[in-house]
Amino acid sequence: GVAPIAPGAFTDSQRTVCREQQQVRYAVTPVPGASGYTWSYTGMGATISGNGDTAVLIDFSAAATSGTLRVSAISNGACGTAPGPARELAITVNPLPAVTVTPGGNVTFCQGRSLALTAQGGTNRTYQWKQGTTNVGTNDPLYYATAAGSYSVIVTDNITQCTNTSAATNVSTDPSPGAAVTPAGPVTFCAGDTATLQALPAGAGLTYEWL
Repeated sequence: GVAPIAPGAFTDSQRTVCREQQQVRYAVTPVPGASGYTWSYTGMGATISGNGDTAVLIDFSAAATSGTLRVSAISNGACGTAPGPARELAITVNPLPAVTVTPGGNVTFCQGRSLALTAQGGTNRTYQWKQGTTNVGTNDPLYYATAAGSYSVIVTDNITQCTNTSAATNVSTDPSPGAAVTPAGPVTFCAGDTATLQALPAGAGLTYEWL
């Protein structure tokens, strides 16, 4: 077998990726006379799909590390498989930004009030708050939830552009009992007399404070 030359330069290939990034494409220009290509990665946690072609897809795991991607052209001849020299690409794998959400009180609160949710994700970060799948607040680590639902925040590292989503915080609301005052007589009366005021609703489990 005659070893072919090294594959051409990498095209459409990322030198910097994030952990848990999936289906990242790497490709080289073909080599004349090559019958296939062999790929390898010196780092940890990278799964290569499509080995044998000029392009592969790589899945980086949550524990992936930086390394060097290598690809060689091969030629099948009478003497067996002869790999040629490798083309190399250094890949930097960045960790995802850590993020936690801390409620500012009980996650069950009264209707008409709010609950402060604070994202703790470090410096040089941007934030996107979500209620379910709906965007509800942007670029602030503090968000006030005013309705029941499941809240999470997507944090982006401004340097690496890696993103991470917090665990969901579920909040619920209790209905307000309402409040009304009904006079039991005229509201204009003589000095020294009294007027009776009735608070509604009335019932067990309710307390009252007059102002």
